[in-house]
Amino acid sequence: MSEAAQSQPGSGSAEQRSPDGEVTPGGATTTALAPQPEPKSAALDLPGPTLKVPPLIVVWMALSVGVAGLVGVVGSGSAVLAVFSILAVVMILGAQVRITAIRRQAHGLMQRGHKAFSAGNFEVANAELGALAESSGPPELRAQATYFWGLTAMRRGEHRAAKERLAAVVDSGWDKRQGLANIAPEIHAFLVIASALEGDLGEAGRRLEAGRRRNFARAPVWFVAEAFVLARGERWRELIDMLDRRSAAIEDAIVGTLMRQLDLLRALALAQLAGDRYRVADESQLLGSVLRGMKYGRFDYLASSWPVMREFMRSHAMLGPTMLAAGSAPDSGRPEPS
Repeated sequence: MSEAAQSQPGSGSAEQRSPDGEVTPGGATTTALAPQPEPKSAALDLPGPTLKVPPLIVVWMALSVGVAGLVGVVGSGSAVLAVFSILAVVMILGAQVRITAIRRQAHGLMQRGHKAFSAGNFEVANAELGALAESSGPPELRAQATYFWGLTAMRRGEHRAAKERLAAVVDSGWDKRQGLANIAPEIHAFLVIASALEGDLGEAGRRLEAGRRRNFARAPVWFVAEAFVLARGERWRELIDMLDRRSAAIEDAIVGTLMRQLDLLRALALAQLAGDRYRVADESQLLGSVLRGMKYGRFDYLASSWPVMREFMRSHAMLGPTMLAAGSAPDSGRPEPS
């Protein structure tokens, strides 16, 4: 869903634009998924931007400095000096080797996770990115991994986990640091969308307002975030009015999957309003636009915990076979009030 500029993971920016404007780099399509209970996920312990190396490495290097200081106290010309000098060198080199190994392992996890995410292999992406996000690796890579891990959860239909992971990036302050700051509007927008898809409209509204205070509303993906909040709150008339009022800006800024999702939300709103013949014809035209060139099941993750959307997609033969076979998702069907 993102329109962020292209980059490689761990090289300053955490996201790539897909050919069709979707958040998945490389334009991968999703596999059909079944509705499933949200995994239990505690708040992530994502370190703040001031921590540069793992604590154990800090202790190791401090001991190295201590040994070097002891060498100075002992003085020169003694056998003790030689022993402590060798020990200091070994400890310093050991710390450097350990830091290098940790960074190499972290970059490997990031590359494999990002590659799997790009290919639409969200099971592998979930494992690789999760391992990095919860590791003692470099904090900047952990923050980027947590962002992609959140997007992976969203594509798996695990909206609560997606919300928690994206919130961890925002609340830790990493969305303001190099590597993620340039896509901060997208991070906040996806956090709003994840909250809305889960049905937590109170959280979605708070995050939406926080993003507006930071002038994120100018980002193209922000239109999509606002549309999801209105649709999940069943504010159908407001959704139609917003899309009509901003139609020029939307047409200028949004392409590909982002536009298809807006069309899908508009069609859903028109169907819920149960309007006249014009609206029925309009809905049919919009659905043709959404379905053109799209594999069935591509948007299953949007409906995994949203009964109204799921029933709409079912009635228009848009659900993948896995979700169709699974039946109704285990949720109440009503969003939490804002």
